[in-house]
Amino acid sequence: MSSTAKQNTPHTGDIDDDLKRAKDDNDPQTVFYLNSISAAQTSQQAPDASKEDILTTVYSWATKIEHTVQRNLGKGSDAERHTLQASWDRAAYRVKLIDYLTRTTPWLMEACDNPEAPSDEKLTGEYHHDKLVYQQATHGFFRASLAPDIPVDKLRTIERYIAETMVLGQDKLAKDLRFALAFPLLTGTAPVLTSAIRVITLTFTPKVDNQSNKTVAITKTLYEANLNKKLFDKQEFDQKLLDAGKKLVQDATFDFVR
Repeated sequence: MSSTAKQNTPHTGDIDDDLKRAKDDNDPQTVFYLNSISAAQTSQQAPDASKEDILTTVYSWATKIEHTVQRNLGKGSDAERHTLQASWDRAAYRVKLIDYLTRTTPWLMEACDNPEAPSDEKLTGEYHHDKLVYQQATHGFFRASLAPDIPVDKLRTIERYIAETMVLGQDKLAKDLRFALAFPLLTGTAPVLTSAIRVITLTFTPKVDNQSNKTVAITKTLYEANLNKKLFDKQEFDQKLLDAGKKLVQDATFDFVR
């Protein structure tokens, strides 16, 4: 079984330790939960009731993801855990886990699975050029995989964050860097609407033949799943874990006005 699948379901007694260690590690953010709000709404208002089941699912994932990350990659001394590479290893692992959970949660039914073959992009080592490579690749993928459900121009902050992160880290990190956006949504036509979630991922794999020949392989995936209400209603969730998961998700949520 791959490391992605080696998940551990947290016990309520474990989650406080997991959250404390995650806070101490202060890893880069690589998973963004998108939250659409209207101009007349505030992010503090209660979420749309029709999305509550999918949000409960996401909250249940959050503690499972953090528990799995800490059990598999959180060991060692502070000095070992707080290196740049160790921090990014954990951050990239979170992306793998949310993609995995979207595909394997029993009450989520596949609606769309659209992986793209990796594309190689030439890098020069020059800051402005390479940053533009990353930002254009990110923007193009967002537009192809999120529009028209999301006004992609509202995600410029995330685009710039990914591009800046990549260009500053490309000479310091040896492994894949990954990012994910998770978007709860409603599918279908009123009055028959279905809760769903779309998760898109970007993986940047550095490829260096020599100092004058650098490329990055960019792999993109899109997976969308619909929630099966009958199966969901049979699930039992631990409220303490849901509360902790909600806090994790809220801390990583990006609000945008539609």
